[in-house]
Amino acid sequence: MRNTVKPKLFLFLVFPILLLLGCADPEDDAGEGGVIGTGIILKGTVTDVRLFANNTLLIKSRSGEVSRAVIDEAGSYRAPNIAGSPPYLLRADLGNDEFRYGIAFDNQIANVHSYTDVVMRNWFASGNGDIDFEFEQSALTTTLPSRVQFQNNADVFFSLVSLVLESYQLSGDQLLFGDYDARNNNDGIHTFLLDNPMFIQNDTVALVITDPISQAQTTTKSTFSVFELASDADTEPPKEPEAVRALPSATNEIVVVWEAALDNRGVAGYDVYREGELIATTPYPVFIDTGLEPDLLYTYEVVSIDAS
Repeated sequence: MRNTVKPKLFLFLVFPILLLLGCADPEDDAGEGGVIGTGIILKGTVTDVRLFANNTLLIKSRSGEVSRAVIDEAGSYRAPNIAGSPPYLLRADLGNDEFRYGIAFDNQIANVHSYTDVVMRNWFASGNGDIDFEFEQSALTTTLPSRVQFQNNADVFFSLVSLVLESYQLSGDQLLFGDYDARNNNDGIHTFLLDNPMFIQNDTVALVITDPISQAQTTTKSTFSVFELASDADTEPPKEPEAVRALPSATNEIVVVWEAALDNRGVAGYDVYREGELIATTPYPVFIDTGLEPDLLYTYEVVSIDAS
């Protein structure tokens, strides 16, 4: 689904233009609470743009047993002999009663970050549950998702950043189950998670996206309530881009910029047309068109698209 707006520019001068766009032992070999010795070993990495209040990851089984793991200086954790049966709800503490959640299944890498947090909060809230309250109780009232249900719901949220992931040469599966070290970021997962966090603001889902080349940041808005089912069909097109500008940056270049469009679920990206021909698809509200001829009239069309 799409909406469009067309700016025009007569290119003939050279202007310099600046665009402003927007501690502990690393392994904890003992689980606590419930029966020890399930043979299940969990591991993964915990990442957030903020510092965590402590280096303890709490691991709560579906039947209520709680185990603990140490988060080391690289953000990694390893938890052998987990108590209870899978799946397990993971929680890292940001302080001030704020937490980041994830989910783990048997003997699988399970990372914890802003995307897993939004997916799990959506799972609980869409079923009238409260993830923070239930984690403190002796047992969970809300049934934890199966591996397939979690993956399907996560894919809905990853569809909102599919083009951003492509620009970082990553996939959603890598964010969920990739083995990465925050100190050695050759795979780019840690950088992506820091530069492109997803979050819940006023009960709606939003995210910050960062162009890996220009480092320009944009907050993508949506009206997707955390209480909505992730599986609900998206039938509403995004709004058209606003404040579209075409700016000369050299004798053979035009920079096309616009304000991020609004969508009920979230804008996945923008198609940029020149003279009616598609020349680029980008998740970022800026595009540099190069190789142009001076003293010619160029017409651009910017089309906002959502995941559907």
